[in-house]
Amino acid sequence: MKPIPWRTFKGYLKQHAHQDLTPLERELFEFLFPRFQGDPSSLEHAHNKWIESGIEEKSGGLLTLLKGDPRNRRFGGLNFPRGRYFSLAEDSTGDDKQTLAHELRAYRDPVSAGLVEVMDLARGCALKIKEEWIHLDPKPAIAVLIHEFQRLPERLQKIDFELLPALEDAPLRLYRFPYTVKQRTIKHTLDLRFPDVQAWFFRAFRVPAHHLEGWDFTTAYSRFHLEDEKPPTPMSFSEMLPTLVNPDLGGGNPGTTGSTLWSIGLWLRHNGCAALIYPSARAEASVIFDEGLLVGWTGWNLVFYKGSPYLRGVKYFRIDHSPWAWVKLPDGVQLYVPAKGTKYSGGFALFGMVDHSAKDYLGQIQALKIARRVYGMETEHGKPVVPSSSRSFMIGVLTVRWLRLAFEQSPADKVREAVLELVGLTLPYGLYNISGRAVELWSDLYEKGVSDTGRLMSGCLGITQRISNWLSERHSREDLARLLLLGYDIEFFLMGASILLRRSPKDSAIPDPASMVTVNLRQCMELGDDLLDELEAFYTRGAESLRQGPQSIRSVLQSGEVLVNRAYHRLRRDEDH
Repeated sequence: MKPIPWRTFKGYLKQHAHQDLTPLERELFEFLFPRFQGDPSSLEHAHNKWIESGIEEKSGGLLTLLKGDPRNRRFGGLNFPRGRYFSLAEDSTGDDKQTLAHELRAYRDPVSAGLVEVMDLARGCALKIKEEWIHLDPKPAIAVLIHEFQRLPERLQKIDFELLPALEDAPLRLYRFPYTVKQRTIKHTLDLRFPDVQAWFFRAFRVPAHHLEGWDFTTAYSRFHLEDEKPPTPMSFSEMLPTLVNPDLGGGNPGTTGSTLWSIGLWLRHNGCAALIYPSARAEASVIFDEGLLVGWTGWNLVFYKGSPYLRGVKYFRIDHSPWAWVKLPDGVQLYVPAKGTKYSGGFALFGMVDHSAKDYLGQIQALKIARRVYGMETEHGKPVVPSSSRSFMIGVLTVRWLRLAFEQSPADKVREAVLELVGLTLPYGLYNISGRAVELWSDLYEKGVSDTGRLMSGCLGITQRISNWLSERHSREDLARLLLLGYDIEFFLMGASILLRRSPKDSAIPDPASMVTVNLRQCMELGDDLLDELEAFYTRGAESLRQGPQSIRSVLQSGEVLVNRAYHRLRRDEDH
């Protein structure tokens, strides 16, 4: 391997000033950006699973399982502390073209705080609320605009917010969180803005140094679409970018889709790297060269390694479980690379990252509104751990209902509303990484024209199975997963009827309920014997009715929808009592 092409970084680094906040301000920040701290409950669950496996005891005392950090950090590696990440700013004002603001937006949670907007005030800002202009002066601060003030805990509502005009029913509140800007000089920096560094990085990390024989690989086509496949080996630095800027917080799970960034960070720390400059996964990262000279850039971050701690007495080695797992950029994101030999060669630009993130976030906001309008608030106190019986059942129904509506040639907006209803029901339980797959499938069907029926149906089944597995792993109540599968079974049968309605029964296979059912009806005792009897009769009579022509098929669809509603309200009634 050629020598590492170190550079000395000289410039301005910008960082959220968490240490300068009062305790109450920190509480407000953590309420508005809860993902900034990570999810300790998820870490606790994973740690307990390893303890239950008995691995410590089996090792004869050679192994001790330690709890890691509740949030992975991009390029961090093992045991990497907080407070070492910065955005690159152009000057002492902290102008980073909103890079830090874009990064903070990724830590919002619409479930708890509702709609929250984030703006950098390095150059000031002008807001137009209805017909009124609000001018915010330049200041080293991030401005946060709170739309649903009533969601804040009562003690936080006493903070001195700036009151702005109402956009809808209630006035908006604005609060400023400070940031720091420091001029730094850092030797032994690996700066991925430069072509020679990119070339070295490609040669050094294209093929992992260690791998496990027989390990199950993962390929990430998106944050929602994962397959058990071995990812292709990148053939250029450009083909590494989907993994480098993948949208998962912290760069992905270190055991699967984030293993490459985790292992690279660990290698750099072991080999004298003081800092790494890398493209932001939230901003429009670009770098511009003119006749070989760096003349412009935007959307870059720096992680500072120098002096980072290690676990003493431990020899590290890195295993890349799924090397370069991400094979596509986020939907709508485009990469532009100037042709070699031109005056601008050596640079690149990513377009669409900010729009992609904004569309995703606003979609979540809309999904929650739809689900809460239909089903009410998921909880009055605290964050729910798992969905209730009635919600589990309806999640199963909705995983496939949107596709049935599509086969029935319902308007695209109606189909999308069914998708968002599913997303809104699952968001409060941290299941968006699964249910978001339905949004992608809808987009494939209506925006990209992909009409592969088998692929769409397989995608719906995959969503259902992953949520069912999650319920089984996270809760001792086996009925939740059963009710989810029951909802899927009924709706899947109705989808078969809808497909048959648009074909000739003589030319089509009649759905066999026995082959479609994934759960034993009689195990769903929560529904009561009377409703279970009706469901059994519906399956039996329904298969025969499908052979009797369009009118009978329509009757099956109507009867099935009535039974779905009755089942939901039966479960909901029992919960209320």
